[in-house]
Amino acid sequence: TDVKVLAHTHNVVDGKCGCGLQFEAMITDAENSSKFYAKLADAAAAMKDGETLTLLADVDVSSIADGLVFGHNNTTFDLYGHKLYSSTKLPYAITAILNIDVDMVNVTLKNGTIETDQAAYAIAVSGADGHLTLDNVTATATEKAEYGAVYLSGRAAATIVSGDYQGLFLDPNATAVLKGGTFRPYAQGGHSIFHQLDNSGFSSRDCMELLDEGCVYENEAGGQVRTYGGFDYTVMVKKVTAQPAEAVAMIGDKMYSSL
Repeated sequence: TDVKVLAHTHNVVDGKCGCGLQFEAMITDAENSSKFYAKLADAAAAMKDGETLTLLADVDVSSIADGLVFGHNNTTFDLYGHKLYSSTKLPYAITAILNIDVDMVNVTLKNGTIETDQAAYAIAVSGADGHLTLDNVTATATEKAEYGAVYLSGRAAATIVSGDYQGLFLDPNATAVLKGGTFRPYAQGGHSIFHQLDNSGFSSRDCMELLDEGCVYENEAGGQVRTYGGFDYTVMVKKVTAQPAEAVAMIGDKMYSSL
């Protein structure tokens, strides 16, 4: 009887395959070919332009000596409903749970949770002439966290489409476009959104400038709010749908909003 030996296809659920192997991440290239990695740090180091990195389990980044760094052109980091966190206090030399370098590259981060520890941001974005898109991300700061969840440094640029962020902090020359999302204050600093006016760090620019066209800030009661600086309470970014003008005249079957 002929016996066929077929290649095993991994079916990974919460980091485990039925074959017994465990994986933290998967890289999918432009041809939709995938490779599994036992360690997230190895997958991040192997990334190339145009690829997607998918998280396959909750990962404790405290064991990654130099911190987790992500940043290749036209790449996506899909958290896939999982969480990045640190079980111990990170060294001060490591600025974030996830460091994203957008120096002349475009990166998308989506679909999961990143939680800070006591000494780091959840997400720190650096570089210039590139762009980060955040979509359906929850970035939280623990009660002992000394920093907010998201930090845009230097001339970093980002678009936030949706998600929940416990503290958004921008350097004076960093930029962001807010199309959606909820922004909450973090325990130690009290700011939900703060865009440094200058390097002194004492004052915020008018964060109304961050709103995408047609968007507004709303408080938790659903009322529209504005600021001439930053916010120190929870706000949500909502798209306002223009209401059609009331018709005041009609010719035949066609309605007109003005005479």
